[in-house]
Amino acid sequence: MNSRVSSEEARSMLSDVPPGQHFNIHMGSSIRNIRELAEAIDIMDERSFKHHMRDDKNDFATWVKDVIGDFELAAEMQRINTREGLVNAIKRRILDLAEAESSGPAKEIAVQETAAASKAEAQGASQEAAAKWHAERHHRRMEFLVGIIIGVVIGILLKMLI
Repeated sequence: MNSRVSSEEARSMLSDVPPGQHFNIHMGSSIRNIRELAEAIDIMDERSFKHHMRDDKNDFATWVKDVIGDFELAAEMQRINTREGLVNAIKRRILDLAEAESSGPAKEIAVQETAAASKAEAQGASQEAAAKWHAERHHRRMEFLVGIIIGVVIGILLKMLI
């Protein structure tokens, strides 16, 4: 990605979007910025990934274009068909935007902060994703057990009536 953006545009593209414009992951959490998007794509389950990215659509690229306003990144994401490719493209763009956002010593601080934020978000997101996965698994087990109990009760009632 080679086009230059102003520091204001870069800051805007790296910032959180308003709550009504968050990217809502299928069966998951919501994404507020492209840093979170990269981490979420990296750790989301395959079902959610395939829900948002198929041959006929790429919800991630559409959100980046329509909400973030980064047409260059969105165009690159449209050409990519792997999870790893998307994550790498987004992370490269984050570094490009951090560079455009600042200059001199401030640039180095911004790049370091971006890397540190990405790492912290990945760790937090991984823990959050694991907790969510365990909660969903527990919920599915409970629904299954309730279904069995209802089935047994109905079976007993039918047996008593016949």
